[in-house]
Amino acid sequence: MNVPPVPGLLGLDHFEVDRDHPHIAIDHDVCETRCTQRSCLTVCPADVYTEHEGRIIPDTAACLECGTCVIACVPEALSWHYPDGTHGVQYRYG
Repeated sequence: MNVPPVPGLLGLDHFEVDRDHPHIAIDHDVCETRCTQRSCLTVCPADVYTEHEGRIIPDTAACLECGTCVIACVPEALSWHYPDGTHGVQYRYG
């Protein structure tokens, strides 16, 4: 069975972002003072998190809603919940 690489599979998914109520929020004070490993940068299968000028920035439009970041993140640094209503990821297999 020939399975396409992950970036190709992610390109098939559709993301409906709720710009007024993002489902990922980072408390930068907690993140920057208590997190030394920046695990979110390596554990997220969709590369949702990037670091810019020392701050972790989430791209909610790419989130697969797997919850891996919640487990890896320093407690209280990340607020994560499933997107409301018709927002979030819609999986497609092409």
